[in-house]
Amino acid sequence: MTRWSGPLDNGGLAPYTFAQLPGHDTVVRHSVGAVFASCECGAEGPDGTLDSACDWIAAHCLSLLCDLDEAGLRVAARLAPDFTGTLDELISTARAIAA
Repeated sequence: MTRWSGPLDNGGLAPYTFAQLPGHDTVVRHSVGAVFASCECGAEGPDGTLDSACDWIAAHCLSLLCDLDEAGLRVAARLAPDFTGTLDELISTARAIAA
């Protein structure tokens, strides 16, 4: 199992491990021909690639931290691994791009 880290923390500054969200420890699993992510809360991402699993983890965890809609969460998940700003800046940027 691989734990994935993104650059955000609860205050918005790097570094951040999404596993720091109580009750939401996330893992990426590899099975024959597929990769998928899951969360200890019971939520599971679809089978796909490592990138899609990491995107699912970011979107799932960001959904716990903000009120972005589905389109905004997808944008934020793609931005999160390289984003160096605050959580508020990520949310604002994702909203603007998704609009």
